[in-house]
Amino acid sequence: MQVQAYISNHKTFTIECPKCLQADARRLSELSSDHPNPFQCTCPCGAQFEVRLVGFRGGVRKAVRLAASFARLGRGRTLGSFATVLDLSVNGMRFVTEYHKVLRVKDEVRVTLVLNDGKRTKLECAATVQRIKPEKDHATVGVEFHPLSDHDRAILKAYLSS
Repeated sequence: MQVQAYISNHKTFTIECPKCLQADARRLSELSSDHPNPFQCTCPCGAQFEVRLVGFRGGVRKAVRLAASFARLGRGRTLGSFATVLDLSVNGMRFVTEYHKVLRVKDEVRVTLVLNDGKRTKLECAATVQRIKPEKDHATVGVEFHPLSDHDRAILKAYLSS
């Protein structure tokens, strides 16, 4: 079983055991910067479960619904597909696509999206696939951006703060 723990503005999070419902408040500073997410947790009642920290990577994550396209790079020919971006940060994004069978974790992709910022700013970002959650006829894909240019980073920061 996996539970989610949300990181507060004060850099704390609370883990609630799914079995006994006992809560344990912790500070983010107690974790190392390379701490796995999700991680295993054992409650004093004996229950073992995974905890996924939401907001662990830092930065603002904005829920969106933006049209995008992506192309898998390397591994033979380049394949392109369409997607819908679900959320976005300066570090990465999560999108849904019907064309998930062309992707694997650690694949390099180029994602193109148009922001709904009034100017319809177009961004092209290189990224690495970190997670793929397959469903029946689609998948949710999490990607981490390669270092963004200062210009693209400034555009995303402004968009996320609006």
